[in-house]
Amino acid sequence: MNTMLLVTQKIKKTMLLVPLLVMSAFPGIVGAEGLSTEELAKQSVSNYLEAAQSGNASEAVKWVIDTRFNSTEEQLQQYKESVNSNPFSDVSLKSITPATNNTFLALVELTRKDDGEINEVSYPVIEQGDSWKVVIDGQETMSKKVEKLIKSKMSESKMSESHISPLAVELASYGPDYFGAGEKTYSNQFNMTSNRVGITGWQQILGTINKSDASYSIVTKNTFSDDTHGRTFVNAFTYWDGSAFYDTVTTDQRRNNVYLKVINEMFSKTHIQVRGHVYGN
Repeated sequence: MNTMLLVTQKIKKTMLLVPLLVMSAFPGIVGAEGLSTEELAKQSVSNYLEAAQSGNASEAVKWVIDTRFNSTEEQLQQYKESVNSNPFSDVSLKSITPATNNTFLALVELTRKDDGEINEVSYPVIEQGDSWKVVIDGQETMSKKVEKLIKSKMSESKMSESHISPLAVELASYGPDYFGAGEKTYSNQFNMTSNRVGITGWQQILGTINKSDASYSIVTKNTFSDDTHGRTFVNAFTYWDGSAFYDTVTTDQRRNNVYLKVINEMFSKTHIQVRGHVYGN
């Protein structure tokens, strides 16, 4: 057998081995092209839930679009912080269903560590580039204990002109922000000094003196939701350069690394403008 024939045979054998080596090194790509869009979307949700529940913040960030944060760095830092404060012992994907414009809606069940209570949240799942992403946009969870607390405090509202104690410590501020019905804004992060905070604020509909409705909640931004610890509702109009309203939010216990979350509770497309401060009270 001449030398040229031997070389030709070696080349053919090598060409046959290459695809086998690739499939061995990357078994996940075999048949990937045959997956439906729904299966790909479901896999992305599963990847996110597994990473978040195991505390792998870096991996969790890859699978979501989290509108609560201004940067990936801020998001990653908050995800790392929430590893120890995650209130849920178990998470499971219950269903994924087609929605509008080639998107999906994932229903996720969250089990609380302290009492086994079940919370459910829904996440849009959208295609971004060549992958599918879970959209987290401030979906809220709340324990029954907190729900009862909020109901009991609704009849005890102490809203009035500012009554902040001279010895009160400012914990955070929010705004100025201008946003539509159903939308929200957050204060900067803070630690509570007791299980109650005081809020001073300015709340108005631009161009009118009509009262507007907003809710003010103390929340923890964990990897799955905004977990709510207390809430008050404010119906007010305050001049932007006039006296602020005053109210309090009582929580189930003193909490660290929390935010004041303000939601525009108007039923129409009405925008409101808000700003204010949070005090240890």
